[in-house]
Amino acid sequence: MRNLNTESIHAHEYACFFTGIWPESRSFDDKGYGPVPARWKGKCETGEEFNATSCNKKIIGARWYGRGISAELLKGDYKSARDNNGHGTHVASTIAG
Repeated sequence: MRNLNTESIHAHEYACFFTGIWPESRSFDDKGYGPVPARWKGKCETGEEFNATSCNKKIIGARWYGRGISAELLKGDYKSARDNNGHGTHVASTIAG
């Protein structure tokens, strides 16, 4: 049986601008996925409780943007792409499957 995820010439890329992502979620298991496309120029940004190995063949990039956000709004959040409350993980898994 053919596998669209590994044989497609087009990679689907989604951005999730919410509370981050919990990479250990089963939704982001990369079993059966082929290699990350060579044309991908993104990165997996290291931060609090999130390192480069948090990315895989399904989560191919992650960044955290906190500049300009008040300390009060960031209170309780990880200073990284890691989700702290499940919302970002839910949204990302709904979009990307």
